[in-house]
Amino acid sequence: MLQINRSDIDGQISDWLDVLDGLLEENIMLKHRLSDIVIRRLHSKCSLEILEAYQNSFINKDAYLSLLRQDIRSQQKLASALLHEGTAYYSFMHKQQKLQYDVAMMQAQFSRLKDAFEAQFPVATTT
Repeated sequence: MLQINRSDIDGQISDWLDVLDGLLEENIMLKHRLSDIVIRRLHSKCSLEILEAYQNSFINKDAYLSLLRQDIRSQQKLASALLHEGTAYYSFMHKQQKLQYDVAMMQAQFSRLKDAFEAQFPVATTT
C-alpha cells in the first residue's frame, strides 16, 4: 500500500486554511470599504448597480470560502481515517489535488476581484 506522509498533508492543509483565513480577512476589509463608499458617496458618478455587483461578489466569495474550508476539514478527517483504516489512497490523493487546485483558483479569482474593485475605487490618500 502506498504511504501518505501525515506531516506533509497536515502542513498543506494548514497552509490552505491560512490562505483562506487571509482571503476572508481581505474580503471583510473590501466589504467595509464598499460600505464606506456607499455611506460617504465618495464615487457619486458610480452607479448603484456596480456597487451592488461588488457586494454580491464579496458575499459569493464568503460562501465559497466557507464551502472550501468545509472540504478541507473533511479531507483532514479523511487523512486520519486513511492512516488508521487504510481507506482508498487514490481517492484521497485525487481530492487533495482538487483542493490544491480549488485553493489556487480561489486565490486567483479573489485577486482579480480585489484588483478590479481597487481600480474602480482607489483608496483615497491624504497629502
